[in-house]
This record gives sequence, structure tokens and C-alpha cells, in this order.
Amino acid sequence: MLDNGIRISHIDSHQHVHILPRIFQVVTELAEQYKIKYIRIPNEKFQAYMFSNLSLIPRVVQLKAINYLCSNLNTISSKKNDFFYGFYFGGQLNKKNLIIILKKLPQYGLGELMCHPGNSAEAANLSKIDYRKENELAALTDEEVKAVIVSKQIRLTSFKEMADVHE
Repeated sequence: MLDNGIRISHIDSHQHVHILPRIFQVVTELAEQYKIKYIRIPNEKFQAYMFSNLSLIPRVVQLKAINYLCSNLNTISSKKNDFFYGFYFGGQLNKKNLIIILKKLPQYGLGELMCHPGNSAEAANLSKIDYRKENELAALTDEEVKAVIVSKQIRLTSFKEMADVHE
């Protein structure tokens, strides 16, 4: 990618494998070597709503494991997100759930919302994971969601934009 002039804005990975200790060591070395400004840290804080649906308790257990791995990543030299949302509602990010997240956001800091929007049933068939991509796209473009974003004075940005600001 770099040989072709493509600037890498951040590092993340499928299923968050980059936070495994030995892999993360390599990731941080590469980030430093290639001046990649951000590394995704998928440390989603527990919220009361996460314990209201018993069928999602396995997701809470998975989140606990990810948070444990993330707890050892505080010494990285790259910038990282201050907070992260999207794992708990992974594949289930509809309008209602997105509004729940937006209303729980801290007032300050750089946050990341992990989502998988899409509009093609064919594209959904390419993935074995049961993501409801059309619901996520609809939620992200919903007028009520936009109103919550405006009312909370949330500034939407990208890793590329943040990397440009911090050069």
C-alpha cells in the first residue's frame, strides 16, 4: 500500500486480532516505523443496558475478554481512541441501539463507533457473520439519529482527518 502512495490512517483488524499481545507488539512497531497515527483499541466500557437482554450475555462475556486484552495496551505511542462503541451491538446496530449509544457518549474525547453499514443483500452473503448491514445503514442515515448528534454537539470525523490534524 505504501509503495503505491496509499496513506494508512490507522490500524485495526478483523475480529480485533491485533490486540493479542504478540501481534500487538508487531502492530505498534509497524505503526511507529511507518508513522501510522492511530491504532484501534476496542475497549468498550460496560453499560447498564448491556445486562438487560439475557440472550446477549455471551456478548458481554466476549467484551470482558476483549477489555482484559485492551487493559494492557495503555503504553502505546500511537494515538488511540478515548472510547469505543459497537462491539456489544455488533450486527445489531439499528436506530434504537445507535441512539442508546449516542446518548451515553462522554462529553469530550475521541470516540470510535464500529459499524458495518451496507445496502446489498449480495454483499451480506459474502460474510458468514450475521450482520444486518441494511439496518445499520438506515440507522446511520436516520433523521432522528442526526438530531441526537446535533443536540449532543458530536463532531463526526475520520481517522484520516484526525491524522492530518495531528501532523
